[in-house]
Parts: sequence; C-alpha cells; structure tokens
Amino acid sequence: MDIRSVITVPEMESEEETRIAHILFIIIVSSVILTTTYLIIAMFESPFQLYRFLMSLTLLLIILASYALLHLQKIHATSIVVSISGLIFTTVTVLLTGGIRAPMVGGYFLVFLVAGILLGKKGGIIFTLLSLISWAGIFVVEYSGNLPVSLVEHDILRIWILNSMLFAMAATVIYLAIKYLGEVLGLVKRQRDNLEEMVSIRTRELEDANKDLKKQQEDLIHAEQQRVMMESVGAALHHFSQPLTAMEMAIEKIMTVERSDEFQKEKLYNLYKKSKKDLDDILNKFQQIRKYRTKPYAVGIEILDIDSDSKEN
Repeated sequence: MDIRSVITVPEMESEEETRIAHILFIIIVSSVILTTTYLIIAMFESPFQLYRFLMSLTLLLIILASYALLHLQKIHATSIVVSISGLIFTTVTVLLTGGIRAPMVGGYFLVFLVAGILLGKKGGIIFTLLSLISWAGIFVVEYSGNLPVSLVEHDILRIWILNSMLFAMAATVIYLAIKYLGEVLGLVKRQRDNLEEMVSIRTRELEDANKDLKKQQEDLIHAEQQRVMMESVGAALHHFSQPLTAMEMAIEKIMTVERSDEFQKEKLYNLYKKSKKDLDDILNKFQQIRKYRTKPYAVGIEILDIDSDSKEN
C-alpha cells in the first residue's frame, strides 16, 4: 500500500463529498494529535491514572477507525461516528470527572458544531438536542447525589491543559466552518455565473433562431407573392387573349373590306363590339374578386379564378 494514499484525503465522486472529506481529514488529524498528546501525558504522570489512559486510548482507537472509514469513502458513516463518539466521550468524561463543573463540559459545544458542519442543519439540530439532553441528565444525576466520585483532581495545570486542548479544537472547527462557508459561497457564485452564461447563450441562440424564422417567413411571403402574381398574370393573359385577338382580326378585316360591302363591315363591327364587351366583363370580374381562388390552367399550372366571385355576386 502506498503510504501517500494513507496520509492524504481520498478523492470522492462529487465536489460536496470531497469538501466534507477534507473537513473530516483535518478534524481527525487534529483529534489524533491532541489525543496522542493527552495519552502521553497520562502515561508519564505520577501517580499513574488508569482511567485517563484507557479513555485516551479508547478515543484514539475510535478516531483511527473513523480514519479508516474515511479512506473507504464512507463519508456519511464517518461523520456519524465522529459526532457520536465525541458526544459519548464528552458525556462519560464529564460524569467521571466532576459533573457539571468538569472542564470537559465545553466539549458539548464542539460536538454539535462538528455535527452541524459534517451532517448539515438537520444533523446539527439533532446533536444539539442530544447534547442538551446529556447535559440535563448529568445535572439530574449530580443534583440527586448519584454522581460517581471524580476520578481526577482538577488542579490548575490539568485544567489549563484540558481547556487549551478544547480551545485548539474549537479554533480548528470554527476555521473549518468559515472555510466551508466560503467554499459554499464560492460554489454558489460559480453556479450563478454558469447559469447566467447558459441563459446568455440560450438567449443568443433564440435570437439567431428568431432571425432565421423571420427570414424564412419573409422568403415564404415573397414566394407566395410571386406565385399569386404569376397566377394573376396568367389569368389576365388567358382571359384577355381571345377578345384581343378577335378585335385585332375585326380591325384588319375592316381595313381590307370594300366600301360597298356594308353587310361585311357591320358584321366586323359587331365582332369588335362583342370583343370590347368581353374585355369590359373581364375587367369587371377582376374588380369583383374578394377571395383568393385558383383553377387549373395547364399541367402543373394554376391561374387566378375570376369567375367564382362574380357568380356569387
């Protein structure tokens, strides 16, 4: 096994788990250093106090087990073990070292503070309630006279050492809380910036799509206008061609007929009048168009239907 993998923080799947793993690593390493120091003091103090030695050794083993859980990537389980072991160790120590006047009472503050950081708001509330219940239970036991005889005499040096350790742990936890809060705020800011960038990109995409849609709509309208124009022109050419041809023939005949042939002239003149009337009718039909309708003219070609509206009128 690589020693570096043992003394470093394991990589987690998510950024949030990695952040919690770093906090656990610092808490566990700090606890190992402080507990080992306290254990060494208990081994060499005179007279030798078995209680302090066993309590320190038990706590050190629990901390090392938590470290092993951390390297197994059991983040939630490690957080629970650290919080519960802190609560139990604090309660037992307070019960056996003088009750509510024991210096270790300050450990309850560390318990719910650590639980809040590791387990979130819900975990912090639960361990705060458990700490208050434990504190109230110790008070009831001491008030009823059932508190065990203190195994430790609280001289000035011992109280100073214990409080110094508590202050060091409190400073570490508060530092981690501030660091964690800063990281969370930084994460929120990055997510907000990413969201703003995504919204900006999406807005540009929608604007481009809207421009394309408008261009397609304009092209479609233009194509429709072209089609209607061609159908209208086709209808006009179709309907005007016959009377114009008849008028042209009539005029040409008039120019070539003898003056004496009055009957032929009258016949051509009547043809001319009829053609002119047909043109007037066609113009009138164009003026009466109210709806767009077409009719087949040739294969694949439609022309404007000028007869339907005039029939309805």
